[in-house]
Amino acid sequence: ITDRKHDEAALHRNGEFTRRILDSNLDCIKVLDSEGHLLYMNSGGQVMMEIDDFATVANTQWLEFWRSDAESATGAFATAKAGGVGKFDGYCATAKGTPKWWEVVITSLPDVGDNVGQILIVARDITERKQLELINQAQTVELQQLNNSLMLVQQQLSERNEELDRFGFTVAHDLKAPLRAISNLSEWIEEDLSDRILEDDRPIFQLLRQRVKRLDALVDGLLNYSRLGRQELAIETVDVAQLLAEIVDSLSSPSFEIEVLSVLPMLDTKRILLSQVFANLISNAIKHHSRANGRIEITAEDLGDRYQFSIADDGDGIPMGEARQRIFDIFHTLKSCTSNENTGIGLALVKKIVEGEGGHIWVADCPDPETAESEGTRLQTQ
Repeated sequence: ITDRKHDEAALHRNGEFTRRILDSNLDCIKVLDSEGHLLYMNSGGQVMMEIDDFATVANTQWLEFWRSDAESATGAFATAKAGGVGKFDGYCATAKGTPKWWEVVITSLPDVGDNVGQILIVARDITERKQLELINQAQTVELQQLNNSLMLVQQQLSERNEELDRFGFTVAHDLKAPLRAISNLSEWIEEDLSDRILEDDRPIFQLLRQRVKRLDALVDGLLNYSRLGRQELAIETVDVAQLLAEIVDSLSSPSFEIEVLSVLPMLDTKRILLSQVFANLISNAIKHHSRANGRIEITAEDLGDRYQFSIADDGDGIPMGEARQRIFDIFHTLKSCTSNENTGIGLALVKKIVEGEGGHIWVADCPDPETAESEGTRLQTQ
């Protein structure tokens, strides 16, 4: 029986080799009989299933472990018995109740000797993946809900903006019409009573009209400030030199010399907003100059990822302290409110435009090169 003994020894060696491979496998490997009773489980699988003694689960009906996914497990088992390969993902707790998700593959084993109709099962622990999927699903639902909420808020904001626009136009109309009437009435009264008005009283009528004009300008400024950021403006290629020439021409003051000291760029930007920035800064330098005549210098510097523009004048400048810190506050002005040109909105509008487009604006001194003392103010923006 030497040959038989050699064959038995070879089978034993092969069996030991196979057992070691199965035990070292990271998947849970099981063998069932034709009725689905558990015959074998590799040691790695026993660890994953938290089984301390395989004898406690031997001959257990495998389908009992899959009560929550009975339909999927039964279908896959039937497919394997018919000679196919059954697959499903399912939930099955360990022997100690730890919840786990598994990716299961079931197939039939070839009949060898007395081993007839046996079924091989390979189950891979996909709990971590499933948890991530569940988290992603929950986040997707949460993001969808958030998106729906944002869309609702956006719609409500759009409706309220439209209401504000209508309200603003109504208020502007209702305010500006009586303001014009007040101004006209003051002129008519002054004309009709011209021979009875004392010369000392005439400045009162002028002051009245100045106040009316200032209020009219204030209404316009508030409308522009409120509309800012709520209008979609197109990006276009702007010749800054040409734009500045048009602005300077519209703001031309015979007593002011306005000079551009740098080569100005071509920019892809919102032309209307850039025009508002330059117009307000230049007119601000003229209106708030300490003298009736003066000089304004405009420069531009290419900083690589942005341009820095400066509007400098040779007036007395803005004193340090609270006044300088508040020049960009809306309604704040350094001049008396009797000036009809002074609404306190211009620089606030400029700041809102510049920062809304991702830029910065600040005020700096222009030192006199001879005295090294502050003379004039430079408004710079990037």
